[in-house]
Formats: sequence, C-alpha cells, structure tokens
Amino acid sequence: MKSARSALWGIVSALAIFLSLGAWSLASPVGSSPDDNFHLASIWCGQGEREGLCEKGDKEPWRLVPHELSIGLCYVAQPRTTGKCTQEHLVVTDDMVPTKNVNSKGLYPPGYYWIYSFFVTPNVAVTTLAIRLTNAALFAVLMVATWFALPSRLRPVLGWASAVTVVPLGMFLIASINPSSWAITSLAVLFPSVLGFLQTSGKRRIVLGVLSALAALMAFSSRGDAATYAAVSVLAAMVLAFRADRSFLKRAILPAIIMIAAGIATLSAGQVGSALGGLSTTEPVGSPAMLVVQNLLNLPSLIAGAFGQTWGLGWLETMMPPLVWAFVIFVVAGTVFTALRWQGWRKALALAGVGATLVVVPMYILVSSGVLVGSQVQPRYLLPLLVVFVAVALAPSQDATPSARVGQRLSAMQIIVGGVLLVTANAVALLFTMRRYVAPDYLYLDSHVDWWWAVGPSPMTTLVVGALSFGAALAVLVASCVRISVRMQEDDDQPRYAVSASV
Repeated sequence: MKSARSALWGIVSALAIFLSLGAWSLASPVGSSPDDNFHLASIWCGQGEREGLCEKGDKEPWRLVPHELSIGLCYVAQPRTTGKCTQEHLVVTDDMVPTKNVNSKGLYPPGYYWIYSFFVTPNVAVTTLAIRLTNAALFAVLMVATWFALPSRLRPVLGWASAVTVVPLGMFLIASINPSSWAITSLAVLFPSVLGFLQTSGKRRIVLGVLSALAALMAFSSRGDAATYAAVSVLAAMVLAFRADRSFLKRAILPAIIMIAAGIATLSAGQVGSALGGLSTTEPVGSPAMLVVQNLLNLPSLIAGAFGQTWGLGWLETMMPPLVWAFVIFVVAGTVFTALRWQGWRKALALAGVGATLVVVPMYILVSSGVLVGSQVQPRYLLPLLVVFVAVALAPSQDATPSARVGQRLSAMQIIVGGVLLVTANAVALLFTMRRYVAPDYLYLDSHVDWWWAVGPSPMTTLVVGALSFGAALAVLVASCVRISVRMQEDDDQPRYAVSASV
C-alpha cells in the first residue's frame, strides 16, 4: 500500500513538474532562447552533412541550412516586436542559406546536438516544441527518480536546492532547446546522487550510481563548463562523504571515474579553450588590477541575474519586474544564510570550494578577455553551479557533530513561506515572458493575441495551467520537506543518520 501511494505521488509530482515546464515551452516562439540560431543550425547539422538539412558551404566553417532556422532573429533586441514576425518564416521551402553560426568547429560538445538531430523535421516549429517538451520531461523524470532513490535525509538537498534556484532563468532554459537545459538538469541531479551513492547500499546505491553516470554524461554532452562543474560537484560530494576506511575507497571508484571523464571533457571542449585564451578581440578596457577590482565589485550582478535582476530572459531583453527577483533572492539568500551555521570542516571546505569556483571561473574569463561584467559572461553560465552551491549548503556530511550528520534543516514556516514566494515569482515571470511575445500591452493575454502557436491551449490557459502546476509541485515538495524535517528533529540522536543506511 505504501509503495503504491509513493508511486502515485511520484507520478503526480512528475506530471506537475512537466506541465509547469511545458507552459514555459509554449511561452515563447521559435528562436527565443539565447543564440538559438546557432543551436538550431547545430541540431540540424548534428549528424553531419545531410541533403536538404545540412550541406557543406563554400568554405569552413560555413554550412547550408534551411532558411527557416533564422526564424527568431526578427524580434531579437526589439522588445516591442512580438512573435508575429516569425510567421513569415514558417513557410517551408527548399531554400538553403549559408551560415557560419553552427557547431562545425566543435565549440560545444557534439552529444547534445547529435541526439536532438534525430528530432529534426521539415517543420522548425514542430521540432522546436518536441525538443523543448523532451527537455521538460527529462527534468521531471530525473528529479522524481532521484528523489525516490535518495534516502529521505538527502531529498531536500535535491528538491529544495533546485526549486529555489530555477526561477525564472532556469525554468526558461530547461524548457528551451539551449544546451544549458541539460547543464542545469544534470548538475541539479549529479551532486545529490553522488552523495547518496557514497552513503547508501544495496539497490538504492545501484540506482543512484546509474543516475550519477547519466547526469554526468548529460553534463559532458551539453557544455564545456558543465563538465568542469561536474568535477567540482563530485569532489564536493566526496569531501562531505569521506571516511577513512576501505569501504569508502571502493565506493569512490565511480565518482573518481566521473571526475577523470569530466577532466577529459573539459580539456577537449572548444568553449573552454576559447575561454582560457580570452573571449574578446578588442583592447582591454583597463589594467589587470582595475579589471580585477571592478569585476569583483560587479560580480554579484551575474549571480542576481540568474534570478531575474538586471539581466533579461531570452536574448537578455525580456526584463522581469522587481517582485520576481526580490522574492527569489530573498529565498535563496535566506536558505544559504541559514545553512552557514558551523557544521564542521568538511562542510566548510566543500562549500568554500564550490563558492570559489563561482568566483574564479567568471573572474578569469572577464580579466583574461579584458572586459567588465556585462560582456562575455552571462548568468546562465553560472546557474548550474549555483544549484550545486545551494545543495552543498543544505547537505549533511560525515563530520563528527550531530548537526553535520543531519545537514541543514529549515523550519516548517521557512519552507512554507519560501514555497509561496517561489510560486508567486514563477507565475509573474511566466506572465511577463508570455506578454512580451504575445501581447505586450495587455495582462489578460487572450484579449489581444498578436502571436501564438497554430494548435494547443490558449495563452491564458497555458499561463494558468503552468502557474498552478508549479504550485502543485511546490506544494508536494514543501509537504515532503516539512515531514522530513519534523522526522529528523525527532530522531536527531538516532545512529541511522550517521552511516549509510537507507531511509
């Protein structure tokens, strides 16, 4: 009976997550995520040269692709231009146009593009929606599968860390065709699954090992920096779970393999090589010392940008109202600050390592490129690691203190208030994203639909279903986290939290 009830709640949770992300999939037209002209062309060319899909250009790195792949460029950098302008590009023709905005030089890992090249159809809109909805489904399934595979004390590490960091930028990107979708999904799953793998046994450990390997492969296939973040995440999990015994050394084999593979994937990624050499072709805007100081002072803008402040969604032009970023930053900052109570050297070392990576990576790129915050590095590059940072802050460790073995507990009131703020922020962010493309001057979107998909639910139906589904998913998460917190409070002195027994 209990297993049947758990399975039912799992299905409900996965459906709620999928529907909430599905609304974001429909919220914007083709080409709306960053650099979509590049990613669309790279998906079409994911299997190399194919007649009518991707043909060789006059010279490298040029390729010939269907003209419809430039569909989103008509509204880029024009916030008052709706998605209506894309309709003139939707007519399928045999015209092939040259482009050098394609992954022919291996700037991005090829895996993501190769897999989604099997989704390619003559209709760009259909292909785009299929990929967006698949990415939404992947996130939903992996989150729920990992949740049930983890021991209960680690479940808030997965669920709460993901929930507080994905609004609004994560919601937009996970439900897009951008490879950042896989980067965010994989890093959200990888750290808790490796930590659980190192602390459990039996079938639970096997499932978590499979999930860890799958998450790592997704990271390696998406972006070069995601492979770097994967290595940092696995190392943080190993620091938290370390025990000086032979059993731990055997368990550490899989995480060690993932770290080695992450290192290889990082060094082989064109993105990383370009970043190490500096991304700007212009003269530095100041001396190295000035660049370091200025960028350190402005670096919080990149962190806050992931939550909607200053940096817009889409091609950075869909700005969020202050309510969105104020609510989300309040919840994220409150979660991390609450977790900063002393829990031993392992926790301090792991959190400092992930935090240092959050600072060093963008600082190195900015200074080596000779630019200031606002150029070259965008919040979406750091978002996957932000999820890991919050997860590490919440995670238990093998330090001797009882509080370290339990991890950070939020009170029932903190969890409930945080959930309400996140649900509100997501609904407002979804509304303003849809409003930008559908009806810029209206709040009731169905009253003036300037652009929408040819089939499917109306804009307002999509908005309501998306907002309510996110609320339902958060309600399940909040109820589960409260129940786990209460149970852990009652059992603080129980030895089962000190070792690897599954709960």
